[in-house]
Amino acid sequence: MSEQRTDTNEPSKVTRSTAPTITHSFPQQPSPSSHPSSFHHSTSLQEDGESTEMLSVNRSLISSTRVGYAVAAASSTRPISTLSSRVKALIRDGNYEPPKQFESSKDRELTSVFEQSWSSINKDEEGLRAMLVVTTATLLTINSPASFGILYRFASSNGSSPASLQDRVDRAGLMREAGLKCAVLVGAPRTINCLAALRASLEDDVKEKLDSVQSSREPLSQQQVINNGAHLFNSIYIPHTEKLLGKLKASHPDFGDFVIQHAYGGLLSNPPLHPTSQSIHHRPPVVTRTLTSALAIACLRAQGGVGPQLTSHVFGLLKAGEEMNANGDEGELEVEKWLATDEGVEWVVRSVDRVCEVVGKS
Repeated sequence: MSEQRTDTNEPSKVTRSTAPTITHSFPQQPSPSSHPSSFHHSTSLQEDGESTEMLSVNRSLISSTRVGYAVAAASSTRPISTLSSRVKALIRDGNYEPPKQFESSKDRELTSVFEQSWSSINKDEEGLRAMLVVTTATLLTINSPASFGILYRFASSNGSSPASLQDRVDRAGLMREAGLKCAVLVGAPRTINCLAALRASLEDDVKEKLDSVQSSREPLSQQQVINNGAHLFNSIYIPHTEKLLGKLKASHPDFGDFVIQHAYGGLLSNPPLHPTSQSIHHRPPVVTRTLTSALAIACLRAQGGVGPQLTSHVFGLLKAGEEMNANGDEGELEVEKWLATDEGVEWVVRSVDRVCEVVGKS
Protein backbone atom coordinates (compact mmCIF):
# COMPACT_ATOMS: atom_id res chain seq x y z
CA MET A 1 0.00 0.00 0.00
CA SER A 2 1.17 3.52 -0.64
CA GLU A 3 1.88 5.88 2.22
CA GLN A 4 3.00 9.41 3.05
CA ARG A 5 6.37 9.80 4.66
CA THR A 6 6.21 10.97 8.24
CA ASP A 7 8.88 11.20 10.90
CA THR A 8 8.36 9.39 14.16
CA ASN A 9 10.55 8.44 17.08
CA GLU A 10 8.28 5.73 18.39
CA PRO A 11 8.17 2.64 16.14
CA SER A 12 4.98 0.68 15.94
CA LYS A 13 4.97 -2.79 17.42
CA VAL A 14 4.01 -5.87 15.50
CA THR A 15 2.53 -8.62 17.59
CA ARG A 16 1.44 -12.04 16.55
CA SER A 17 -0.28 -14.70 18.55
CA THR A 18 1.14 -18.13 18.04
CA ALA A 19 -1.28 -20.18 16.01
CA PRO A 20 -2.28 -23.57 17.39
CA THR A 21 -0.78 -26.63 15.83
CA ILE A 22 -3.12 -28.06 13.23
CA THR A 23 -3.00 -31.74 12.47
CA HIS A 24 -4.73 -33.44 9.59
CA SER A 25 -6.03 -36.96 9.91
CA PHE A 26 -6.68 -38.78 6.67
CA PRO A 27 -8.81 -41.93 6.78
CA GLN A 28 -7.00 -45.09 5.86
CA GLN A 29 -8.49 -47.59 3.45
CA PRO A 30 -9.54 -50.63 5.46
CA SER A 31 -8.38 -54.07 4.54
CA PRO A 32 -10.52 -57.20 4.85
CA SER A 33 -8.26 -58.62 7.53
CA SER A 34 -8.59 -55.54 9.70
CA HIS A 35 -12.39 -55.34 9.38
CA PRO A 36 -13.74 -58.89 9.60
CA SER A 37 -17.21 -57.65 10.41
CA SER A 38 -17.36 -55.48 7.32
CA PHE A 39 -15.94 -57.85 4.70
CA HIS A 40 -17.07 -61.46 4.80
CA HIS A 41 -16.54 -63.90 1.96
CA SER A 42 -18.41 -67.24 2.00
CA THR A 43 -18.93 -69.94 -0.60
CA SER A 44 -22.14 -71.97 -0.76
CA LEU A 45 -22.96 -74.91 -3.04
CA GLN A 46 -26.18 -74.53 -4.92
CA GLU A 47 -28.31 -77.45 -6.04
CA ASP A 48 -26.72 -77.48 -9.51
CA GLY A 49 -23.29 -77.91 -7.96
CA GLU A 50 -22.01 -74.50 -9.05
CA SER A 51 -20.38 -72.35 -6.42
CA THR A 52 -21.46 -68.78 -5.88
CA GLU A 53 -19.35 -66.33 -3.94
CA MET A 54 -21.38 -64.24 -1.57
CA LEU A 55 -20.01 -60.90 -0.41
CA SER A 56 -21.60 -58.93 2.39
CA VAL A 57 -20.23 -55.40 2.68
CA ASN A 58 -20.96 -52.76 5.24
CA ARG A 59 -22.54 -49.94 3.24
CA SER A 60 -21.16 -47.19 5.44
CA LEU A 61 -17.64 -48.51 4.85
CA ILE A 62 -18.16 -48.33 1.10
CA SER A 63 -19.32 -44.72 1.37
CA SER A 64 -16.26 -43.64 3.36
CA THR A 65 -13.77 -45.24 0.97
CA ARG A 66 -15.50 -44.85 -2.39
CA VAL A 67 -13.22 -42.03 -3.51
CA GLY A 68 -10.12 -44.00 -2.61
CA TYR A 69 -11.23 -47.05 -4.58
CA ALA A 70 -12.17 -44.88 -7.55
CA VAL A 71 -8.67 -43.41 -7.61
CA ALA A 72 -7.14 -46.85 -7.38
CA ALA A 73 -9.28 -48.09 -10.26
CA ALA A 74 -8.37 -45.12 -12.44
CA SER A 75 -4.65 -45.46 -11.78
CA SER A 76 -4.74 -49.13 -12.71
CA THR A 77 -6.01 -48.36 -16.20
CA ARG A 78 -3.54 -45.57 -17.10
CA PRO A 79 -0.26 -44.65 -15.39
CA ILE A 80 -0.24 -41.19 -13.83
CA SER A 81 2.93 -40.37 -15.76
CA THR A 82 1.03 -40.13 -19.06
CA LEU A 83 -1.26 -37.40 -20.39
CA SER A 84 -3.79 -37.68 -23.15
CA SER A 85 -2.89 -36.13 -26.48
CA ARG A 86 -5.69 -33.58 -26.08
CA VAL A 87 -4.41 -32.39 -22.70
CA LYS A 88 -0.86 -32.20 -24.02
CA ALA A 89 -1.98 -30.12 -26.99
CA LEU A 90 -4.03 -27.81 -24.77
CA ILE A 91 -1.08 -27.15 -22.46
CA ARG A 92 1.39 -26.75 -25.32
CA ASP A 93 -0.74 -24.40 -27.43
CA GLY A 94 -1.71 -22.04 -24.64
CA ASN A 95 1.49 -21.96 -22.60
CA TYR A 96 4.24 -19.40 -23.09
CA GLU A 97 7.73 -20.88 -22.92
CA PRO A 98 10.60 -18.41 -22.45
CA PRO A 99 13.50 -18.86 -24.88
CA LYS A 100 16.20 -21.25 -23.72
CA GLN A 101 18.91 -19.10 -25.27
CA PHE A 102 19.28 -15.79 -27.06
CA GLU A 103 20.88 -14.81 -30.31
CA SER A 104 24.40 -13.47 -29.96
CA SER A 105 23.23 -9.92 -30.70
CA LYS A 106 20.86 -9.91 -27.72
CA ASP A 107 23.54 -11.54 -25.59
CA ARG A 108 25.87 -8.62 -26.36
CA GLU A 109 23.12 -6.07 -25.81
CA LEU A 110 22.27 -7.49 -22.41
CA THR A 111 25.93 -7.56 -21.41
CA SER A 112 26.17 -3.89 -22.42
CA VAL A 113 23.17 -3.08 -20.21
CA PHE A 114 24.78 -4.89 -17.27
CA GLU A 115 27.98 -2.93 -17.79
CA GLN A 116 26.06 0.34 -17.97
CA SER A 117 24.14 -0.36 -14.77
CA TRP A 118 27.32 -1.26 -12.91
CA SER A 119 29.24 1.76 -14.17
CA SER A 120 26.44 4.16 -13.29
CA ILE A 121 26.38 3.17 -9.63
CA ASN A 122 29.99 2.49 -8.61
CA LYS A 123 32.34 0.26 -10.53
CA ASP A 124 33.69 -1.72 -7.60
CA GLU A 125 32.67 -4.85 -5.71
CA GLU A 126 30.00 -3.01 -3.73
CA GLY A 127 28.44 -1.64 -6.89
CA LEU A 128 28.60 -5.05 -8.55
CA ARG A 129 26.75 -6.66 -5.65
CA ALA A 130 23.95 -4.10 -5.90
CA MET A 131 23.73 -4.54 -9.67
CA LEU A 132 23.61 -8.34 -9.36
CA VAL A 133 20.80 -8.27 -6.80
CA VAL A 134 18.65 -5.82 -8.77
CA THR A 135 19.30 -7.53 -12.11
CA THR A 136 18.70 -11.04 -10.74
CA ALA A 137 15.34 -9.90 -9.34
CA THR A 138 14.42 -8.30 -12.66
CA LEU A 139 15.30 -11.30 -14.82
CA LEU A 140 13.52 -13.71 -12.51
CA THR A 141 10.38 -11.59 -12.43
CA ILE A 142 10.13 -11.43 -16.22
CA ASN A 143 10.82 -15.18 -16.37
CA SER A 144 14.02 -15.14 -18.41
CA PRO A 145 16.09 -18.20 -17.45
CA ALA A 146 18.21 -17.76 -20.59
CA SER A 147 19.50 -14.46 -19.20
CA PHE A 148 20.93 -15.98 -16.06
CA GLY A 149 23.87 -17.55 -17.84
CA ILE A 150 24.64 -14.20 -19.47
CA LEU A 151 24.50 -12.40 -16.12
CA TYR A 152 26.69 -15.00 -14.43
CA ARG A 153 29.28 -14.83 -17.21
CA PHE A 154 29.36 -11.08 -16.76
CA ALA A 155 29.76 -11.44 -12.99
CA SER A 156 32.43 -14.14 -13.23
CA SER A 157 34.95 -12.01 -15.09
CA ASN A 158 37.16 -9.12 -14.06
CA GLY A 159 37.37 -7.29 -17.33
CA SER A 160 39.26 -9.46 -19.78
CA SER A 161 40.37 -12.02 -17.19
CA PRO A 162 38.28 -14.50 -15.18
CA ALA A 163 37.55 -13.71 -11.56
CA SER A 164 39.07 -15.78 -8.79
CA LEU A 165 37.26 -18.89 -7.64
CA GLN A 166 36.19 -17.25 -4.37
CA ASP A 167 34.85 -14.19 -6.18
CA ARG A 168 32.87 -16.39 -8.57
CA VAL A 169 31.48 -18.39 -5.66
CA ASP A 170 30.50 -15.24 -3.76
CA ARG A 171 28.80 -13.65 -6.76
CA ALA A 172 26.94 -16.80 -7.78
CA GLY A 173 25.90 -17.28 -4.16
CA LEU A 174 24.59 -13.74 -4.00
CA MET A 175 22.54 -14.27 -7.18
CA ARG A 176 21.19 -17.50 -5.72
CA GLU A 177 20.22 -15.84 -2.45
CA ALA A 178 18.56 -12.92 -4.25
CA GLY A 179 16.64 -15.38 -6.41
CA LEU A 180 15.35 -17.22 -3.35
CA LYS A 181 14.05 -14.01 -1.81
CA CYS A 182 12.21 -13.27 -5.05
CA ALA A 183 9.98 -16.29 -4.43
CA VAL A 184 7.99 -14.19 -1.95
CA LEU A 185 7.26 -11.50 -4.52
CA VAL A 186 7.19 -13.45 -7.79
CA GLY A 187 6.29 -17.03 -6.88
CA ALA A 188 7.99 -20.40 -6.66
CA PRO A 189 7.66 -21.65 -10.28
CA ARG A 190 9.74 -18.86 -11.84
CA THR A 191 12.21 -19.07 -9.00
CA ILE A 192 12.63 -22.80 -9.60
CA ASN A 193 13.26 -22.33 -13.33
CA CYS A 194 15.64 -19.40 -13.02
CA LEU A 195 17.73 -20.80 -10.17
CA ALA A 196 18.03 -24.05 -12.11
CA ALA A 197 19.26 -22.06 -15.11
CA LEU A 198 21.78 -20.27 -12.90
CA ARG A 199 23.14 -23.53 -11.55
CA ALA A 200 23.41 -24.97 -15.06
CA SER A 201 25.66 -22.04 -16.03
CA LEU A 202 28.12 -22.51 -13.15
CA GLU A 203 31.52 -24.16 -13.44
CA ASP A 204 32.02 -27.43 -11.56
CA ASP A 205 34.40 -25.91 -9.02
CA VAL A 206 31.89 -23.15 -8.22
CA LYS A 207 29.10 -25.71 -7.78
CA GLU A 208 31.29 -27.73 -5.44
CA LYS A 209 32.04 -24.68 -3.29
CA LEU A 210 28.42 -23.55 -3.20
CA ASP A 211 27.27 -27.03 -2.21
CA SER A 212 29.43 -26.75 0.91
CA VAL A 213 27.82 -23.49 2.04
CA GLN A 214 25.50 -23.98 5.00
CA SER A 215 22.07 -22.40 5.04
CA SER A 216 21.83 -19.25 7.13
CA ARG A 217 18.20 -20.04 7.93
CA GLU A 218 18.79 -22.72 10.50
CA PRO A 219 18.51 -23.42 13.31
CA LEU A 220 15.89 -20.81 14.28
CA SER A 221 12.86 -21.29 16.49
CA GLN A 222 9.43 -20.32 15.23
CA GLN A 223 9.43 -17.34 17.56
CA GLN A 224 12.79 -16.15 16.27
CA VAL A 225 11.48 -16.31 12.71
CA ILE A 226 8.37 -14.34 13.73
CA ASN A 227 10.48 -11.74 15.52
CA ASN A 228 12.75 -11.32 12.49
CA GLY A 229 9.75 -10.92 10.21
CA ALA A 230 8.00 -8.46 12.52
CA HIS A 231 11.13 -6.33 12.80
CA LEU A 232 11.66 -6.10 9.04
CA PHE A 233 7.97 -5.55 8.30
CA ASN A 234 7.80 -2.75 10.84
CA SER A 235 10.97 -1.09 9.55
CA ILE A 236 9.47 -0.88 6.05
CA TYR A 237 5.88 0.14 6.85
CA ILE A 238 6.22 2.28 10.01
CA PRO A 239 4.10 4.29 10.93
CA HIS A 240 1.43 2.31 9.04
CA THR A 241 2.32 -1.15 10.35
CA GLU A 242 -0.82 -1.84 12.37
CA LYS A 243 -3.09 -0.35 9.71
CA LEU A 244 -1.61 -2.58 7.01
CA LEU A 245 -1.75 -5.70 9.16
CA GLY A 246 -5.39 -4.91 9.85
CA LYS A 247 -6.12 -4.75 6.12
CA LEU A 248 -4.32 -8.03 5.50
CA LYS A 249 -6.25 -9.79 8.24
CA ALA A 250 -9.51 -8.29 7.00
CA SER A 251 -8.82 -9.91 3.62
CA HIS A 252 -8.18 -13.25 5.32
CA PRO A 253 -7.71 -13.90 9.05
CA ASP A 254 -4.47 -15.82 8.46
CA PHE A 255 -2.96 -13.48 5.85
CA GLY A 256 -1.19 -11.09 8.22
CA ASP A 257 0.38 -13.90 10.22
CA PHE A 258 1.45 -15.67 7.03
CA VAL A 259 3.14 -12.52 5.69
CA ILE A 260 4.99 -11.85 8.96
CA GLN A 261 6.16 -15.40 9.64
CA HIS A 262 6.73 -16.92 6.24
CA ALA A 263 7.27 -14.08 3.78
CA TYR A 264 9.19 -11.61 5.93
CA GLY A 265 10.48 -13.89 8.67
CA GLY A 266 11.14 -16.96 6.56
CA LEU A 267 12.78 -15.39 3.50
CA LEU A 268 13.04 -11.61 3.32
CA SER A 269 14.70 -11.03 6.70
CA ASN A 270 18.33 -11.84 7.39
CA PRO A 271 18.70 -14.23 10.33
CA PRO A 272 22.05 -14.65 12.11
CA LEU A 273 24.57 -16.76 10.26
CA HIS A 274 24.60 -20.47 11.01
CA PRO A 275 27.12 -21.19 13.82
CA THR A 276 29.27 -23.33 11.50
CA SER A 277 29.16 -20.79 8.68
CA GLN A 278 31.43 -18.06 10.07
CA SER A 279 34.44 -19.03 7.99
CA ILE A 280 34.84 -16.89 4.88
CA HIS A 281 34.91 -20.06 2.78
CA HIS A 282 31.61 -21.30 4.22
CA ARG A 283 29.78 -18.03 4.77
CA PRO A 284 26.37 -17.69 3.10
CA PRO A 285 25.97 -14.52 1.04
CA VAL A 286 23.62 -12.01 2.62
CA VAL A 287 21.18 -9.76 0.80
CA THR A 288 21.16 -6.95 3.34
CA ARG A 289 18.21 -4.91 4.56
CA THR A 290 18.95 -2.19 2.00
CA LEU A 291 19.50 -4.62 -0.88
CA THR A 292 16.32 -6.48 0.07
CA SER A 293 14.31 -3.29 -0.43
CA ALA A 294 16.08 -2.70 -3.76
CA LEU A 295 15.23 -6.29 -4.73
CA ALA A 296 11.57 -5.76 -3.87
CA ILE A 297 11.45 -2.60 -5.97
CA ALA A 298 12.99 -4.47 -8.90
CA CYS A 299 10.44 -7.31 -8.68
CA LEU A 300 7.45 -5.00 -8.37
CA ARG A 301 8.61 -2.63 -11.11
CA ALA A 302 9.28 -5.50 -13.51
CA GLN A 303 5.94 -7.22 -13.00
CA GLY A 304 3.86 -4.02 -13.26
CA GLY A 305 0.32 -3.38 -12.10
CA VAL A 306 1.27 -3.20 -8.40
CA GLY A 307 1.83 0.53 -7.93
CA PRO A 308 0.80 0.75 -4.25
CA GLN A 309 3.17 -2.06 -3.26
CA LEU A 310 5.99 -0.56 -5.34
CA THR A 311 5.50 2.80 -3.64
CA SER A 312 5.59 1.17 -0.21
CA HIS A 313 8.90 -0.54 -0.92
CA VAL A 314 10.38 2.69 -2.29
CA PHE A 315 9.59 4.20 1.10
CA GLY A 316 11.09 1.07 2.65
CA LEU A 317 14.37 1.66 0.82
CA LEU A 318 14.50 5.30 1.89
CA LYS A 319 13.80 4.26 5.48
CA ALA A 320 16.78 1.91 5.34
CA GLY A 321 18.92 5.00 4.84
CA GLU A 322 17.26 6.71 7.79
CA GLU A 323 18.01 3.63 9.92
CA MET A 324 21.67 3.74 8.96
CA ASN A 325 21.91 7.42 9.82
CA ALA A 326 20.02 7.03 13.11
CA ASN A 327 22.17 4.09 14.20
CA GLY A 328 25.41 5.78 13.20
CA ASP A 329 26.45 2.48 11.69
CA GLU A 330 29.79 3.13 10.04
CA GLY A 331 30.00 -0.48 8.94
CA GLU A 332 27.36 -0.04 6.27
CA LEU A 333 28.62 0.09 2.73
CA GLU A 334 28.77 3.46 0.99
CA VAL A 335 26.90 2.12 -2.04
CA GLU A 336 24.04 1.01 0.17
CA LYS A 337 23.84 4.42 1.80
CA TRP A 338 23.60 5.94 -1.68
CA LEU A 339 20.97 3.39 -2.75
CA ALA A 340 18.75 4.57 0.11
CA THR A 341 18.39 8.03 -1.46
CA ASP A 342 16.22 9.46 -4.22
CA GLU A 343 19.13 9.05 -6.64
CA GLY A 344 19.52 5.42 -5.61
CA VAL A 345 15.82 4.73 -6.14
CA GLU A 346 16.05 6.25 -9.62
CA TRP A 347 19.03 4.02 -10.43
CA VAL A 348 17.12 0.89 -9.39
CA VAL A 349 14.03 1.77 -11.43
CA ARG A 350 15.97 2.78 -14.55
CA SER A 351 18.16 -0.34 -14.34
CA VAL A 352 15.04 -2.53 -14.23
CA ASP A 353 13.48 -0.71 -17.17
CA ARG A 354 16.59 -1.10 -19.35
CA VAL A 355 16.82 -4.84 -18.71
CA CYS A 356 13.10 -5.35 -19.39
CA GLU A 357 13.35 -3.41 -22.63
CA VAL A 358 16.18 -5.54 -23.99
CA VAL A 359 14.77 -8.91 -22.92
CA GLY A 360 11.31 -7.98 -24.16
CA LYS A 361 12.49 -7.20 -27.69
CA SER A 362 11.38 -9.74 -30.28
